[in-house]
Amino acid sequence: MRPEHVWILGERIMSKTPADLEPVGRESSFESETRSRPRYLEIKEALIADIKAGVHPIGSLLPTEHELCSRFQVSRFTVRQALKGLQDAGLIERRSGVGSMVVADEPREAFVQSLTSMTELLRYPSETYRTDLSRQLIRASPEQAHLLLCSPGEEWVRVQGVRRARGSKLPFSWSDIYVRPHLAKVFDIPNPKGEPVFRQLEQHLDQRIGHAHVEIFAGQIAKELAGPMQIEEGTPALNMIRRYSGHDGKIFLVTYTVHPANRFIFTMDLERRKEPA
Repeated sequence: MRPEHVWILGERIMSKTPADLEPVGRESSFESETRSRPRYLEIKEALIADIKAGVHPIGSLLPTEHELCSRFQVSRFTVRQALKGLQDAGLIERRSGVGSMVVADEPREAFVQSLTSMTELLRYPSETYRTDLSRQLIRASPEQAHLLLCSPGEEWVRVQGVRRARGSKLPFSWSDIYVRPHLAKVFDIPNPKGEPVFRQLEQHLDQRIGHAHVEIFAGQIAKELAGPMQIEEGTPALNMIRRYSGHDGKIFLVTYTVHPANRFIFTMDLERRKEPA
């Protein structure tokens, strides 16, 4: 029996039906006046100032939507836009039946990567770049051998570095990259476009990928990463291991990346489609 539906990766599709739209009533004259900036941005900035000043400390609740409407003389729709801005900045969490809880007093600087294909899970967008901090020839320790799926003592070239979004000062990712020694010359190849290592290996050294395995799991920022990542030890993190093997099944590239929870976001959209009869 054929399944009625299948899930596939696809592009973001957003729509609204009449049932999705909430009547908000007529805007007050205070709100409907011609402004140089949207009113919800002014409200958002006022609430950020309150949070920074300690009026609403971390762990407390913001005033209700009704109270904010009364304070700023605007509609509930406008208040919700302002609250969404605070949520996107990582300052509040909106919980059904509870309200808007303050979780930070400084906006987070987060890089968002949207995925529309599985290929994008293997690489970072072009608006990011990696800065290498060290390169060394190693013999895999028992712990590294577990990561690399090799025997202890096997030789690898290890490169460590950080990745930033262009125009951002704070790194959003730590990278541990391992390649077989005969492929280490890839790190000497100019890379002005910030291509991922696996793509450089394919393009310049003719090392083709036959299989890629990805693991994603939760973790914390270790003590040795706190300095280069400019973040506190113990901060929650999203960790990712990518292992690349050739058509012969032998692993030739492994990357281990660490992403602080407040600086990096993966988004993925799934679209449900009926399978043809």
